Amino acid sequence: KDRVHQILKSGEYLLELIDQVLELSKIEAGKLLVSMAICPAKDVIEDSLTQVSMRAEDSRIEIIDQTAAGQLPDLWADSVRLKQALLNLMSNAIKYNQSGGKITLISEESDDQMVRISVIDTGKGIPKEMQRNVFKAFERLGREAGQIEGTGIGLYISKQVMEQMGGRIGFESVEGKGSTFWIDVPKYAP
Repeated sequence: KDRVHQILKSGEYLLELIDQVLELSKIEAGKLLVSMAICPAKDVIEDSLTQVSMRAEDSRIEIIDQTAAGQLPDLWADSVRLKQALLNLMSNAIKYNQSGGKITLISEESDDQMVRISVIDTGKGIPKEMQRNVFKAFERLGREAGQIEGTGIGLYISKQVMEQMGGRIGFESVEGKGSTFWIDVPKYAP
C-alpha cells in the first residue's frame, strides 16, 4: 500500500512538473494567454482552499480563512490563471511550513482598485540574502538538496501570470518566523 501511494505521489509530481515546463515555454515564447472576465473572489478562494485542504491536513497544517468573514468584490481576471497563482502560494505555504503550523488567508481592498489576497505562513521564512531571487525561474533558495519536492518555477510563473492580468505579486519574510505572500488583483469596475 505504501509503495502504491509513493508511485501515485511521484506520478502527480511528474505531471505537475510537465505542466509547469509547458507554462514556462509559453511565457518564454510570449504566448501566455489570459481570458479576462468577471471573477468572484470568494469562488476562487473557496476552490483553492478545497484543493489544498487535504494536503494541509496530511501535513498537520491548520488553514485559517479570514476572507470568509467579509464581502469580497468581483475581480477582473482570468479565473483559471488567478487560481493557479493562489494555489501556488498556498501550496508553497504548506510545503515550507512546519508540522503543526498555520496558514492564514486574508483579503483587503486598496485605494487603487485592487484586492490583495495574502497567504501568511508560520514556516521557516526566507533568509534575507536569498529574498532577491524568490521570483527567478528554477530558484529553490538553497533547498535543492532537501526533502521538499519542487522545480523552482512556480513563483516565476505566478509572477508572469499576475502581471499579464494587470495585477501584482509580492512577499515579506522574516527568517525563523514565516512569510507572507500576496497577490493584488484588479477589482471589476462596471
